[in-house]
Amino acid sequence: MLEVLFDAPLYQPVQLESDAASKVLRSLRTTGGQRLDRHCPACGKSTTWTAAIAAEDERTSKLEQAAVIGPGSGGPPKFNWLGDFHLRLYCARQMLHQCTLFFAIEAPPVQLLVENRMANADEKKPVPPTKILKVGQYPSLTDIQLGTLKEYEEGMSVQQRKEFVRAINTSAHGFNVAACVHYRRVFESVLFEARDAKLRAEGTAAWPEFEKLRTAERIAGLKEYLPQFMVEHPHLYGILSKGVHELSEEECGEAMPVLRQAIELMIQDKVDAIRREKRRTLASTLLAQTVDKHK
Repeated sequence: MLEVLFDAPLYQPVQLESDAASKVLRSLRTTGGQRLDRHCPACGKSTTWTAAIAAEDERTSKLEQAAVIGPGSGGPPKFNWLGDFHLRLYCARQMLHQCTLFFAIEAPPVQLLVENRMANADEKKPVPPTKILKVGQYPSLTDIQLGTLKEYEEGMSVQQRKEFVRAINTSAHGFNVAACVHYRRVFESVLFEARDAKLRAEGTAAWPEFEKLRTAERIAGLKEYLPQFMVEHPHLYGILSKGVHELSEEECGEAMPVLRQAIELMIQDKVDAIRREKRRTLASTLLAQTVDKHK
């Protein structure tokens, strides 16, 4: 739940079954030490964020645990975990680096719950789910997500980085269809780079049939020049296109974490190939120098 809420854009509701909402929120708010790995903008590196319990939540939890249940008391006292709250997380590298998340809760009307409790089974009314909305975050989700791009800079052109940044920004503000547009442009530009690399390698100026091929056929014809993840998942382009033309903002939002990860893995393959080639070149140069020295 902490991961879902951390990565959710502002004001995007996360639904919980109303019967389980209080239990889930109590666990989220009172279980200190919850951890997740994300970028720290202040450190400029990936770090482990650890959640701390707010003082008021800790007091409520202790009162709840210490409550004495006497005969005829009707059970333990009812504490409200469905109110607005905030979570504070600390960077493992530097405790002064903190991230604060603010949440609002939209719970079903109390009157409806009371009426259902009093009603017979066949008279109960449907209860809408409880919704959690992230209404504030600092540092912003965009700042945290953009920091991860440093890992992929070697594998992206200037234009690709711009498209990636736009995808992250639009997704962080809930414009998920627009994010699909920008991720698709990154995909297409990698494909066109591979086409140009093939033409250079073969000493050819043009490939007339390329424009007539389907995307999957283009990928199959360029597999020697493309990132391995892209070759293994040519259907990624079709999913991005469907997000642009058919899916709703909500449907794109559900798929966005997977789509972003897929693009990142695609770029990571490019980075690995570039670094591997650099190591090969350096090793070849040093080996040649060593051979000359000991002739």
